Amino acid sequence: MPVVIAWLIAFALISGARAEDAPARVPEPWLGIWKLRVPAGAPAGSEVVRFEPLDGGYRSIHDSVGPDGKASHFEYFARPDGQDYPIRAGSSMAVRVIKVDDHTMDWWTLKGGAVVLSGRSVHSRDGKTKTMTFSRTNEKGEKVEVAKVYDRVPAEAPSAGRDVPATARDDGIASVTEGTGPPLIVIHGALGDLRSFSGAIPILSERSTVTRVSLRLHWPNPWPVTEKEAYDGYLIEKHAADVARAIDRSGRVPVDLLGHSYGGAIAFVVARTRPDLVRRLILVEPSLQRLLEGDPEGERLLAGARAARDSRLAKLRGGATPLELVRGMYDEARPGTFDSFPERRRRILTDNARTMGPGLVHNWIDFPVTCEDARTLRMPVLVVEGGRTTALAHAIARALLPCLADARHVVLPDATHTIQFDAPEAMARVVADYLAR
Repeated sequence: MPVVIAWLIAFALISGARAEDAPARVPEPWLGIWKLRVPAGAPAGSEVVRFEPLDGGYRSIHDSVGPDGKASHFEYFARPDGQDYPIRAGSSMAVRVIKVDDHTMDWWTLKGGAVVLSGRSVHSRDGKTKTMTFSRTNEKGEKVEVAKVYDRVPAEAPSAGRDVPATARDDGIASVTEGTGPPLIVIHGALGDLRSFSGAIPILSERSTVTRVSLRLHWPNPWPVTEKEAYDGYLIEKHAADVARAIDRSGRVPVDLLGHSYGGAIAFVVARTRPDLVRRLILVEPSLQRLLEGDPEGERLLAGARAARDSRLAKLRGGATPLELVRGMYDEARPGTFDSFPERRRRILTDNARTMGPGLVHNWIDFPVTCEDARTLRMPVLVVEGGRTTALAHAIARALLPCLADARHVVLPDATHTIQFDAPEAMARVVADYLAR
């Protein structure tokens, strides 16, 4: 295994103390975001690692850009109990972590049961820096020592949407609940999570008790042990069943249900299969592509969407990383678009990049939906559309609206498909006014 890959794997798996060892909501010294300090004269590049508590251990999220400009993304989980935890990127790889004290941890990376890297990470007493040293044996059998220094990145200031810590529930999907009034459930789209609609919360929570959910496999929910389990579980039917179960268990039904893009397709399925759970339905550019079948222009747009899906899937199977594909989605039309996004939006995309593979394989483009399905919806439906969105999204709205028994259509002129980032407050006002009728 190349030394740089081995080092990245080892570094990505450095973890800290068990969650139960720390007071509630008090971070241990190694939690947070750490950025590599690049020495003067060293090749250009960057490395950022985020440590988050998870299931009695820690998830390590590693993002780097090499001197050649190639991005890399790793996510792994381990507990600091001296046990070996498999590295999901390769079944023969494992990691072992031991907490020495509140500021020190020892770690080992193993391949086929044999140690290939070992190291120690020491966090400064002021919590501002971390020094990682590790050793390996080179091709000549010589022991090589390497030291890296990382600086803590200050925590983000809260957005207008007030980040509230997510609460994992029995149904296995994380959620955040805010506000007072009738219940409103919000479902994010592909590559998103419960943070995606945070900018709309100050307005929505004035009149509704808003619960934002994170779908299975999306941040901060755990990733399955095997990739097969992840792919098998990433189905629109299972996501819809998760949401329906969460609504059922809330004890407050019926609810107002809002879904964006892929989340809109999920909301549509929940409303169609469990109409007893949904009082009013808000579809924000829902991904109901097969409504376009039978229309010549719709078929052309649908073919283009499938071709783009197949191209990305081929790149993924050819060795491209999920994060590279995510970057490419935004940079294809205008290079540098991904990096121009605010840090919060980049973080959401990065944290959920791994879902790209399952989402491409089990793509909503192939999910069967007809106008007859939409006609079965008897509850009021609000369809929200961006004025600067894609031709595909415009076509879906045009196909959907005549099929609905009780529909209202609102276009936000300055928004693209990502309305939750382009016009969160305008969208929130439209939704809040609709729910107040």
